[in-house]
Amino acid sequence: MEGLATLYGPVLDHDFLSQLAEDVGTATVIEAMAIFEDDVPIRIAALYSCFAEGEVQRLRREAHALAGAARNLGLVRFGETAYAIQRASEGGGVDADAVRDLALSAEQGLSALAGWKAEHRSG
Repeated sequence: MEGLATLYGPVLDHDFLSQLAEDVGTATVIEAMAIFEDDVPIRIAALYSCFAEGEVQRLRREAHALAGAARNLGLVRFGETAYAIQRASEGGGVDADAVRDLALSAEQGLSALAGWKAEHRSG
């Protein structure tokens, strides 16, 4: 787990998320989080499937979508891990550890978003 932190940065960029909430409103950010939370398990499952079936093009698309969506919510580690998979898929170098790292960073990111939402709903 420390390896991910070293390679891919913090789980959540709180300053980015605070600025986003200031720009578009906390309710809008929370709504975007809900959509993201619903989408992530589907995309992670699809990514595992693509990896298992050797569907490199689809794996790259899934990783790209996850990277962008994660970064849009300040999820640095998740976004960077997905981007690393996207880049590795371009050279055919994605392995099972990378896919597991992505699932772990997704779990960490979703937990961080839940904490942020809890803080900002009550305050």
